[in-house]
Amino acid sequence: MVNLDCPPPPGEEAQGKSEGWNDMQHPKSIEAAFAPSFGDYAPYTRGVRVDRRAGLVDTLENLLSGGQREKILTATLAAAGLEPNGRLLDVGCGTGKLAIAAAQIVGSQGKVTGIDATPGMITRARANARDSNSTARFYVEIGEKLPFTDASMTAVTSSYFFHHLPGDVKERALQEMWRVLMPGGRLVITDYGTPQNLLGHICSFPMRFDYHEYVREQLGGELEELIERQNIGAYELVDSFLGYINVIRIQK
Repeated sequence: MVNLDCPPPPGEEAQGKSEGWNDMQHPKSIEAAFAPSFGDYAPYTRGVRVDRRAGLVDTLENLLSGGQREKILTATLAAAGLEPNGRLLDVGCGTGKLAIAAAQIVGSQGKVTGIDATPGMITRARANARDSNSTARFYVEIGEKLPFTDASMTAVTSSYFFHHLPGDVKERALQEMWRVLMPGGRLVITDYGTPQNLLGHICSFPMRFDYHEYVREQLGGELEELIERQNIGAYELVDSFLGYINVIRIQK
């Protein structure tokens, strides 16, 4: 494993080779980093990529959460218990909003890194970081193979990430996130989950017809069952929005 400051080029599973990877890690410009095509540089994953929706993801998340996107982000950060000088990894970072907010909390001596398997998301995350003068860094990586050393993060977060993964990949990603978390650190997962009340059953009902079976499995409690099978510690339901967007915390 490598340290946080130097993610390696992808291994055999990667679709792209080192030339594109090096450009992507240290781009001369955001546009140049992904030329000529996103797929040339994206590491292989069986999870669902959302390049076509990258430009709409923030709007979609806000709609699906009933306009509570900012409240959910705030609740996720609060559950992570970040402090100045902390080190946070946001897996499935999307457009980088949570990571950028986290960077303000940990300050100049802390480190915040966001990863996403969708290059289009990283393009937007880097642009958002640049526009806000944020120290958060963003890379195209996959959650099931994290390029970080064991016990290197004080907190690991993910939002709307796990429902994009098949069961075995979900299991591997959870193991990886737990591996890089320091003892005493917090893993916070915000995602669709088991409905907590009548409102949750009503609001999640249309999601049960989603074209991805992974979403239906998650609404059936797959994520909670996976955490219990991994025997990594008891999870705590910190908060729930619309009765089915759940904020789960596990302390190592």
